[in-house]
Amino acid sequence: MAELEIESHEFLRWIPAPWAEHGQSPEEWFRANTHRFLFNGEHVLASAVRYETGDGPNCGGIYFLIQQNEIVYVGISCDISARLVQHWRAGRAFDHYWCIGGLPEGFAHLVETFYIHVLQPVGNDKHPPIDLLIRPFIVEALRSR
Repeated sequence: MAELEIESHEFLRWIPAPWAEHGQSPEEWFRANTHRFLFNGEHVLASAVRYETGDGPNCGGIYFLIQQNEIVYVGISCDISARLVQHWRAGRAFDHYWCIGGLPEGFAHLVETFYIHVLQPVGNDKHPPIDLLIRPFIVEALRSR
């Protein structure tokens, strides 16, 4: 299997069971690969793309809405481009966005939970429960602030 490119929004996609070819359990794969999709807020802001109506990948991943250099919302979608348009039409203020993918769909909710709890975006009024698998990463990120 080719190396996955996941930092660029042009390469977003859900990937099926990458742990199978490495003889890992899904949880082992997740712990070993978190460095590939858990970034700090500075990285997200530095990598953000200016939003033009209709922009964004038409595939799945975690997306970040940014307004005046502040992360204001974190979400998950199977079609990020369509979801960004929905936010825009609903009047949610944002001028940049950033996305991340290249992870199995089953773990996407954990990654979204990480970002919502660590970054505390003002637009996320609901905070998903913290799964035991992601808890140590949230604790470490909050401790290192």
